[in-house]
Amino acid sequence: MQVCRTDSQVIQGVDEVFNQPLSNMELFSILKVTSKRVLIDSCLQHAAAALNLPSTVLWIATSPIQFGYMLHTNVVANKPKHEPKLPDSYLFDYQFHGMMHECPYATVEEIFDIKTVIESI
Repeated sequence: MQVCRTDSQVIQGVDEVFNQPLSNMELFSILKVTSKRVLIDSCLQHAAAALNLPSTVLWIATSPIQFGYMLHTNVVANKPKHEPKLPDSYLFDYQFHGMMHECPYATVEEIFDIKTVIESI
């Protein structure tokens, strides 16, 4: 299952995509029927912790030290090769709303060590 925004890229091979707004009850129910989870710093990683469901959590713009849980396997993004210009980010390292001109990575492979992510699952 993939939970994402309506404009997100769908992961190839995913059986079910939830890309429309869901209630918290619906989101949390999805967690309960999964055996493994790859999440980001979002309400789902907080809910997974509350439900005692260890998950892999990917971190880019926030820190697992401040916002994460020891229950999870926290995977922090690689440091960008170049300092990005961030004219639209003022509360966090990167704007959360998809400002592509602020993305500090040229390719997806630069963001995380994929082997580490797969091993954590």
